[in-house]
Amino acid sequence: MNSILQSQKTYSIPVTELQNLSCKNPSRWIEIQESGEITICCYTWLPVTIGNILDLSTEEIFNNALRNEVLDNISKGDFSKCTDHCPHLNNYLDSGKLDPSPFSALVNKSDLQASLVTTPWSIRLSYDRSCNLQCPSCRKNLILLKPEEIYLPEVNKLVTIHNKVKELINYLMSKNEPIVLTMTGSGDAFASPIFWSYLLELSQQKLPKNFYIKLMTNGILMTEQHWNEIKPLWKHIGFIYISIDAASDSTYKIVRKNGNFLKLKNNLLFLNSMFKENAFLSFAKWTTSFVVQKENYNELKDFVEWQLSYDTIANIEISLIAQWGHLSDSEYNSMLLNESDKKQLSKMLADPIFNHPKISLGSINQYKNIFRPR
Repeated sequence: MNSILQSQKTYSIPVTELQNLSCKNPSRWIEIQESGEITICCYTWLPVTIGNILDLSTEEIFNNALRNEVLDNISKGDFSKCTDHCPHLNNYLDSGKLDPSPFSALVNKSDLQASLVTTPWSIRLSYDRSCNLQCPSCRKNLILLKPEEIYLPEVNKLVTIHNKVKELINYLMSKNEPIVLTMTGSGDAFASPIFWSYLLELSQQKLPKNFYIKLMTNGILMTEQHWNEIKPLWKHIGFIYISIDAASDSTYKIVRKNGNFLKLKNNLLFLNSMFKENAFLSFAKWTTSFVVQKENYNELKDFVEWQLSYDTIANIEISLIAQWGHLSDSEYNSMLLNESDKKQLSKMLADPIFNHPKISLGSINQYKNIFRPR
């Protein structure tokens, strides 16, 4: 089983303040992990699995007892299965207000069913962990399949999972359901030979207008050459999510091992120019993220200032490092902020720049006020 499903820890959140709310995510989220296990939200936010794609038919994925139980609880405002890593819940608990954006997950209970009518299916491919980087927050070793290794016996399971996923996607397309296909929560969309070959395959197909793509990447291979190789897909790309975690070359070398900071900056400039030229869908947006940990928290303000220099960027997401199971507890704890670090972070968050509407503080909202004088 995928390591994230082995050791992810649950941290309960206050539930009484949420009893009048519901969440769209579990109703429209299907994520397939490396083991084939299926989750119906980010596993860090909702650590529940509903079965394995290798064992279930497409129809059984959408209609089984475990999934229906979670949907029923969420529809009633029961968030007891959720964790404090969820940025949607953290943002609400900090502000007391629902995000009016159509991309927001939380809604009033009374509005849930109506909101689902216009909410596309989010199909998330997280089963190939191939990535060109070796970030300590994610993995201890380099995990990168070579294209010629796809057909090796030990990789057959991944290929079988991938083929089952394509059946699921084709099923939804046959029903004319709107789809947001996300590649990838497990590695890098441009580095994975399975996902990159699928993008090339999709670029040769006539896709329905309501088929959208979200690319998740570290940005290093997000080059002009790669963009041009999938140019027919540009009209279907609605979201681009780039994980960065640093604001300097020296820190980037630590938290994004094997990365190239200069290349990243050049690729971000090119992406910004693509958005200026309206290369993608009219509602397309791009987001960058910063996972706060001991090695990088002091660069958070510099990171935010740097990202806001890109005039087409839509969101800057900030979150705390999570335990994905690849680290021992002692290793994980060594990457967490100590009390002194938290005080410094709290002082930093007092800067007005962190009130910018493009910034989502997510799970670090909890440090905004706790160390300030009353």
